[in-house]
Amino acid sequence: MHSLLRVRIYPYLILAASLRSSSQYSTVAPLCTRNVRPLAMSSGGGETTNEKDLREVERLRARLAGAGSESSAADGGPVQIDVPALASVHIDEGANKYVLVRAREPARDEAKPARRTFVVSKKGAPYHRNAAEPFVERLLEFGYTDVRITGGGRILLDNEERKVSIFGFSYGFGKGDHKVSAELVQSDNRYKDFDVTWSDDGY
Repeated sequence: MHSLLRVRIYPYLILAASLRSSSQYSTVAPLCTRNVRPLAMSSGGGETTNEKDLREVERLRARLAGAGSESSAADGGPVQIDVPALASVHIDEGANKYVLVRAREPARDEAKPARRTFVVSKKGAPYHRNAAEPFVERLLEFGYTDVRITGGGRILLDNEERKVSIFGFSYGFGKGDHKVSAELVQSDNRYKDFDVTWSDDGY
């Protein structure tokens, strides 16, 4: 019996010894922490972000900055646009990336345009930029100005359990103010009886 065990185990002992002596296993890559921006990654699956996405984020920011702080008509006056009421919370079911967006409402008569803050998540968005862009386009179409993406993270919306969890951060836009996001969700009548929590931990 003992000789049989030696015959079966011996090849594995040889393999383990060879792995320990091989130089290719002598270095272990350090784990990435939440405060470290990742290096450019290959196009393989599983990456959190990449240089292309970061360039697209900067392009979006530059575009929004170039849009100016006020919309004007040809004569230089403010654009008067009759837009539908836009909810402050637009979140999809499940755990998805989200962004916090601030913008100035379209000018209405002589009233000073108010600033609005929006919480936006999008199911299936691979990057925070992909969650932001469709909603930003909608704001610009409706005549909102001074549009800014102030940060992001993740939102877990569970309609069955009636809970919303807000956490994490965005490499491209930074960490969103999750407390503000939670307050906006709680103030929405659709989620008034949900358990809404937030944390600065995780990704």
